Amino acid sequence: MNSRERLLKTLNHEEPDRVPVDLGGIVTGITKVAHRRLREHLGVEGREQIIDRIQQLVKPDEKILERLEVDTRYVYLRASRDFQDREFPVDVYEDEWGVRRKRVSFYYDIVHHPLKDATIQDLERMRWPDPHAVSRYEGIAEEVRYLHKNTDYAIILNTIGSIFEFSWYLRGYEQFMMDLLINRGFAVALMEKMLQFQIGMFEEILDRVGDYVQVVLCGDDLAIQTGPAISLNLYRKLVKPLQRQLFESIKERLPAKFF
Repeated sequence: MNSRERLLKTLNHEEPDRVPVDLGGIVTGITKVAHRRLREHLGVEGREQIIDRIQQLVKPDEKILERLEVDTRYVYLRASRDFQDREFPVDVYEDEWGVRRKRVSFYYDIVHHPLKDATIQDLERMRWPDPHAVSRYEGIAEEVRYLHKNTDYAIILNTIGSIFEFSWYLRGYEQFMMDLLINRGFAVALMEKMLQFQIGMFEEILDRVGDYVQVVLCGDDLAIQTGPAISLNLYRKLVKPLQRQLFESIKERLPAKFF
């Protein structure tokens, strides 16, 4: 049984020959420092390639993936060439959404929320990142087709799909939580903007490679250490309908497993 068959069998709730091994995604990743130490321990030469600046996650070296018998291979979206991160003193940068982050230790914390004092009218005036920017997807189709044709690994699209979490990135966590209770019109309008970006991004990537991948990753952050971040009633009323729209849009273009 090869890696692709192993993962698909598992996702179909059938018993594989062994438990599939996964490494390399946003939620199953490895940080720059940990990867460097592992690489040195295994005697693998190379350098770390950052795939997530915020968490300092890197693309695992192929030799390490082979050594650990990892069954998956991730394909990552590219950055848009329409915007370059703005760099500030003391290891602070601003991304294409206008969110500023400062490195505090092994990762970056948000220090500026661009929509902290915004109104619904400001949302309409804001220049939003373009999910249809061609540079985000350059080379991905070729990479996926190569992996599909020349390897037996399970191919996973390392997409995000966040609606709730990305919204409070822009608004601020405390303010967005208050919006959900006392300024719901704004909260929903902001999440709808995020929804449209995510739908556009998934349309672009899945139209290119949807037939060749086994799994599409779509995640959000709706919980804290002790349980849900908001009440289940609030989630079902405000967040879930938007997620349903996103998931239905993805499934229209996707024969693969989706989680």
